[in-house]
Amino acid sequence: MATLAGRGSRVLTGGVPGGCPLTRGDQQLLGARLSSKCHALPAPCGCYPLDRVAQRAALAAYADREWFETCRRRVIECREWLACALRKQGFEVAPSAANFLFVRHAQIPGVALFQALRARGILVRRWDKPRIEDHLRISIGTRKECERLVAAIAAILAEGIEAASNRPKRPA
Repeated sequence: MATLAGRGSRVLTGGVPGGCPLTRGDQQLLGARLSSKCHALPAPCGCYPLDRVAQRAALAAYADREWFETCRRRVIECREWLACALRKQGFEVAPSAANFLFVRHAQIPGVALFQALRARGILVRRWDKPRIEDHLRISIGTRKECERLVAAIAAILAEGIEAASNRPKRPA
């Protein structure tokens, strides 16, 4: 199924509604094996429409295996370091093989941490939904960025957040 994307760019979705869009040229560059896997991804899995420039950049990055593996290793190393550092600060860290961590603090509400981090210029994701309102989604950045996050959280914990003292501890 061919559809039209922004600016008249033709994209293929492989007949899967909401599938991951690829231009015809990029589908040929990716090859049948990889592009068929991309077409199988539904939109809720995080597959977002990319413009032609972004698609070409992604393909070039993927084609440079040495660079790709170096970046992948850095993300894994930073993710593991950050997960360990956050656990030491009292966070529950969900298992992750992605470029982000899904965490919650044992005593401090997610909204309080979200606001305190934002006030320090650190952006994380938070959803105001039942069961995950206290969770933060933290993207893995550089080691320096992760260290800045950990230092900011240490400062927040040292200063205390008024809401934290009024909140009962979660059962272990």
